[in-house]
Amino acid sequence: MGTDFSEGAARALERAIELAAGLRASIACVHAYEDEPGTPFAQDRAPDLRARVEEAIVASGASALGVHVTVFVRRGPAWDKLLNVASELGAGVIVVGAGGVGQAPRQASLGTVAARLAATSTRMVLLVPSYMGAPQELEERVTLSHCERDSPAVISAVPPRSCR
Repeated sequence: MGTDFSEGAARALERAIELAAGLRASIACVHAYEDEPGTPFAQDRAPDLRARVEEAIVASGASALGVHVTVFVRRGPAWDKLLNVASELGAGVIVVGAGGVGQAPRQASLGTVAARLAATSTRMVLLVPSYMGAPQELEERVTLSHCERDSPAVISAVPPRSCR
C-alpha cells in the first residue's frame, strides 16, 4: 500500500489493515519521495519520512489487529516505487488512495499516482476513496480472495469458495 500522508492515504491504510486482518496477512507500506533539483545527496530525508510512516502505522492500530506492517521509504516517483516493491515482494494487490496530496477530498478524478498505477500495473490495484461519504457498495463488493497466509493480501470482487 502506498502513503503520501494525505487523507486518502490514511483511508487506504485503514482499508488495507481491515483486509489484511481478515486474511492474517502482512502489509508493505511504501512512501516514495523526490528531491527538489539541486538537493545535495547527503541531505537524505528518508529517516524523517520513515518516522512519519511509522507514526501513521502506530496511530492506525494495525498491531492491535495483529497486522504486521513493514515500512519502505524509496526515492523516486511514487507509482514506480510502489510497482517495484510490489514486484520485489510478489504482492498481488496494491492499495492506494484514489486521490493524493493537494487533491480536494471529493474531487471526482483520480490522482496522478492512482491513475498511473491503474494504467500500468500488472497487479490488481485497489483505489480507496478519500472521503467517508464514498459509495459503500464498491467497498462491500471487494472481498478477500487469497487464502495463503504468508503472502501479501490479494483482493478480488469475487471470493473463491475455498476461502469461506
